[in-house]
Amino acid sequence: MEALCSYLCKGQRAALDFAYAGVYVTVYLGSVFRAVLTVTLSGLIWALDIALFYSPLGHGVFGEPLDPQVMFLL
Repeated sequence: MEALCSYLCKGQRAALDFAYAGVYVTVYLGSVFRAVLTVTLSGLIWALDIALFYSPLGHGVFGEPLDPQVMFLL
């Protein structure tokens, strides 16, 4: 039970830090820059997920395979 509470608290803290960083970027660098960072983050997470699937570390268990329909959309 204690491990679950610790996990949830860390998740909430990470979300709070991400939101704070977003406000900081918006105030000092602009909202367009924040939007570009958000899109870039999504793309990097997607690429990491695919790389993990095909790497020896993932063994096809972790991550997701490359879908030909998604490649058509790129």
